[in-house]
Amino acid sequence: MNNTCDIYAILPSRLETMLDIMLRPIEHRSSKSDDEFVKMAVAAEAKASRRIRGSIAVLSLQGYIAQKRDWFLMFFGGTSTEEFGAAFDKALADKDVSAVVLDVDSPGGSVYGVHELATKIRSARGQKPIVAVSNSLMASAALWIGTAADKVYVTPSGETGSVGVVAVHVETSKADAELGVKYSIIQSGQHKAEANPYEPLDEDARDFIQQRVDEYRDMFVADLAKQRGLRKDSLQKNFGDGRVFGAAESVERGIVDGIATFEDVVKQLASKRGVRTDTRRLRQATAKIALDSQIAAG
Repeated sequence: MNNTCDIYAILPSRLETMLDIMLRPIEHRSSKSDDEFVKMAVAAEAKASRRIRGSIAVLSLQGYIAQKRDWFLMFFGGTSTEEFGAAFDKALADKDVSAVVLDVDSPGGSVYGVHELATKIRSARGQKPIVAVSNSLMASAALWIGTAADKVYVTPSGETGSVGVVAVHVETSKADAELGVKYSIIQSGQHKAEANPYEPLDEDARDFIQQRVDEYRDMFVADLAKQRGLRKDSLQKNFGDGRVFGAAESVERGIVDGIATFEDVVKQLASKRGVRTDTRRLRQATAKIALDSQIAAG
């Protein structure tokens, strides 16, 4: 039993959907077997990270973001910050890779591991060009990570933003009572069982959760300020304090550097380095950077 709620940097609408899935009875989630989900996860991971040798490394930051490949990622897809970080390290170390493009389409996710990945990417600036593209959603934790690149772009129909952190306490006491279920909590430690789902949330626990949410938000804003070269006070004003913006306004507010399609960014990087490429081959490339890293580590 945790003494706090899980904390997320994610679009609230996507969090609502995610919580609905997580709270749904297991038997209603899907009829697929565990083996099928494992195969789906491996296939998704193979597709997620790909590159063209001698050219541009493309790393996909898509779906729900979590630190590790937990059950939610296994069932519903998404990106592990640890696996993405390993893929990023491998791309940097590969002498045949001239630049790295982060292909981002994510509403965000858990806060765990996000600061560390953003710091890793930001610290790698200057080694090779690193460009992120909102293709077509870069929100919350995904924005936290994506803005660590040297340059950030958004597709013409894309969106960026949702700067903020959220925690949700789910209380089931009324539903439990209707089912005739009553929980007795025996604890050692004054706060050990606070914020449990079987009792209403008291003010002391609420204040502590708010403190933790504020701490992560401050970390988020501090990293964004470093990554976009802005003061924290101006960043909070310009970045909307939780709102999501379209492409033109994202540029106007300084969230991104410009508007461009993913394909145009890749072509431009390739042409600057005298490398001929085509986006069809790029999307069909079968190199599995993150999957290879997993296999090597295993």
